[in-house]
Amino acid sequence: MAWKRDKRTTTISQYISYWIAFAVMVVYTILLMYPFLWAFSCSLMEAREFFSKIGQIFVLPDKMDFINYVAALNTKVLATDSSGITRQFGIFDMVGNTVFMTIARTLIGMVCPICSAYCCAKYKFLGSKFFFYYGVVFCGIPFYGGVSAVFEFIHSLNLYDTVGGVLFLSINTFGGFLFYYGFFKGVSWEYAEAAFIDGASDLRVFLHIMLPQVFPILFTFLVNGFIANWNDWMTNYLYLPSKPMIAYGVYMIQEQATVTSNWSMLFAAIFLSLSVPLVFFLAFSKRILSTVYTGGLKG
Repeated sequence: MAWKRDKRTTTISQYISYWIAFAVMVVYTILLMYPFLWAFSCSLMEAREFFSKIGQIFVLPDKMDFINYVAALNTKVLATDSSGITRQFGIFDMVGNTVFMTIARTLIGMVCPICSAYCCAKYKFLGSKFFFYYGVVFCGIPFYGGVSAVFEFIHSLNLYDTVGGVLFLSINTFGGFLFYYGFFKGVSWEYAEAAFIDGASDLRVFLHIMLPQVFPILFTFLVNGFIANWNDWMTNYLYLPSKPMIAYGVYMIQEQATVTSNWSMLFAAIFLSLSVPLVFFLAFSKRILSTVYTGGLKG
């Protein structure tokens, strides 16, 4: 809709409604952006200046100084492994751990529910109904109270403080099961029948025909899983203490800030930790927000 009303296509009421909706969305966007802008401005201040302006609504630093970012980059975090040895980790060490664990956990956490949902949606076998209803129940039950049991289970398998233990915990067969099931259920089986006639195997049909059909939701889950795993400090803290992630580093900087009252450096550390998932989201935002994909059946 143009800024100037087209009398041929737009009534006065539609035009007024458009501008009201536009004004509401502008105000909503400002409210969402304000905390980030306020925190970024505070990250450029010294600790003394921050406390002198903490009650102000609009906070601007007297002098833009990135010393807090330098201090956050040079901050060392102590982590103790299962053998009781304490070591120091810099932010670049934690970034390396975070990148590897985030990518591995995201991919593992997607492959298992995709395979289980596809099998239940497209194949009839003994127990298929049971697995479907089990997935429905599994998705509806919260498991936050089972951390102690999982911790004991990992210890009993001698997987505590190992990369394999954390990756083992990422095997979530029914995470997002209903979403994948619904999408696969909506894909016509005629794609597969045409491929079977040409001699394709079940695996090839899944990888080259069915999986691309549901790529929009797969990509959305991929990005959301990447961001969630990037910010997950608790899992490594509990099960892999010898390899802290950057989210754990930010948590420790927060603990230090409560003692030293250097909240400006905490804000700087938060923005440093947000930089990677933010760039990742912006790079693929069009793909995430896109809801259009083309079918391949011909009459």
